[in-house]
Amino acid sequence: MMRKKLSIVTVVYNGERFIENAINSVISQKNEQVEYIIVDGGSTDSTLNIIEKYKNKIDIFISEKDKGIYDAMNKGWSKATGEYVAFLNSDDFYQPGLLNSVLNETNKNPDMIVTNTLIQDGEGKRKLFNRVTRKEDYKLHLRLPFMHPSVFIKKCIISKHNGFSLNYKIASDCDLLLKVLNESISIEYVNAYIVMRLGGVSDVNYKLGRKEYRDIYFNHFNRKIKANIGYVESLLSHYCYKAIRILK
Repeated sequence: MMRKKLSIVTVVYNGERFIENAINSVISQKNEQVEYIIVDGGSTDSTLNIIEKYKNKIDIFISEKDKGIYDAMNKGWSKATGEYVAFLNSDDFYQPGLLNSVLNETNKNPDMIVTNTLIQDGEGKRKLFNRVTRKEDYKLHLRLPFMHPSVFIKKCIISKHNGFSLNYKIASDCDLLLKVLNESISIEYVNAYIVMRLGGVSDVNYKLGRKEYRDIYFNHFNRKIKANIGYVESLLSHYCYKAIRILK
């Protein structure tokens, strides 16, 4: 079976500090089986100048105002021509060899491919984000054991769920992943790494994020949560803080 095409989507707004690092991590591994899409939300810093330097290596570029990160992500995946889609944040990056490892795994035609995630703090120190390698673990854990940038998923599955809901400002990626994981899908694991940078957490974002994660988890795991409400509330506090620091 032949390897399938990948579409990488980077959404950015005023990301001059790290966007070049993200771009280079993709184009250094790019071949005819990798499509790169950048969606800019109308940046006012030097982001557009940086992107311009690499325009010949970027397959699709959109720059216009949007309704938030998930609106921009929806624009990106809807333009993708690859069978698999992944979302690389503008301040994160792939380590060398990741895309080739993922491409090799597409030979098995899974619905989803998951890579390792390294979390990098402001001092450059890295720590492995918790991971599981069996599908049963993905489905049974109330806490989502991976972040969306480490996931390569078939475009047809994203389309089936109408992409990312705009009802959420912070946690729509969690909502989509839980929808997908509640189905009977095939998942393959790749021993390769994406690096995600930590950001700060404002009180406003924490409160909004906690509410969104709570609503999503109650929607997806209503019976389990009612039986374990104390555990879930403590879990949400921990996971919300951790996820928002990563997703900014």
